Amino acid sequence: RTALRAFAHSLLPARGAEEVGSETPGTPDEDAAARRALSAALLLGETSPELRPTSDAFSRLGLLHALSISGFHITSLVMLVAIGLRLIGELGRWHTPVILAVVMVYVSLIPMDAPVVRSALMLLALAGAGATTRRYDALSLLGWIACITLVVNPRDGFSPGFQLSFLATGALIHLATPLLIRFTPTTDLDIKGLTDPKPTWLRVWLWVRGFAISAVVTCVLAWGISTPLVAHHSG
Repeated sequence: RTALRAFAHSLLPARGAEEVGSETPGTPDEDAAARRALSAALLLGETSPELRPTSDAFSRLGLLHALSISGFHITSLVMLVAIGLRLIGELGRWHTPVILAVVMVYVSLIPMDAPVVRSALMLLALAGAGATTRRYDALSLLGWIACITLVVNPRDGFSPGFQLSFLATGALIHLATPLLIRFTPTTDLDIKGLTDPKPTWLRVWLWVRGFAISAVVTCVLAWGISTPLVAHHSG
């Protein structure tokens, strides 16, 4: 783990002039230090004094949560790895195991905070169950993950983060598909053109429209579930 973290640090931007071979070594480079601090926070979950101006700016914009490693970062990593694997070629049954292996390596690099552990457990369990090609109920599996988390740390049950993680994820699993079917035009359901072949431009347009509808429905659903809970905890 130490070797992996050292290698990850070597890939971050240089601290400043003294690390990039400037003719005036020792000259402070605040921008370079800020870039390195921001990269370390976003990728490795580390904080440093150089990050303070950036974190203040994120706080004013209401985006401070983006600087702490959470399920959003894990999901983004999975999407990038999945896209990269698709570009390489079809891996068949090895597709999901490779993604899960990358996630486990990444989780070993970052601080083991509660949100990261919850996200990793949910991802490993849900993706692993899907990779077995056996029939399973995602909502029940999510409930078992919550039980395991509470057994490890019962105090998590009173944590807003724990409640938001499992309530929002459960709502997306249970309600997202019915809502998408409800708000998706019936013409989009034939996007593959299996029964009614369509020109390429129309299929691209239907895909873009379907993606936009999916994004709106998912965001509104997550907002509707999380807002009352956040208001309850924050007043």
